[in-house]
Amino acid sequence: MIDVRDATLKILGETSLADMIEREDRLKALLLEEQSKNKSEEDLKGNLGEVIS
Repeated sequence: MIDVRDATLKILGETSLADMIEREDRLKALLLEEQSKNKSEEDLKGNLGEVIS
C-alpha cells in the first residue's frame, strides 16, 4: 500500500492542475462520444427491429 501512495505522490508532484483538468476534459469528451455512438447503434437496432417485424 505504501508503494501505491508513493507512486501517487510522485505522479501528483509531476502533474500540474492544468494537466489534470485537460486530461479530465479529454476523457469526458471521449465518454460523450462513446455514449453518442452507443445511442446511435441502439437507435439503428430499434429501427431494424421495426422493419423486420
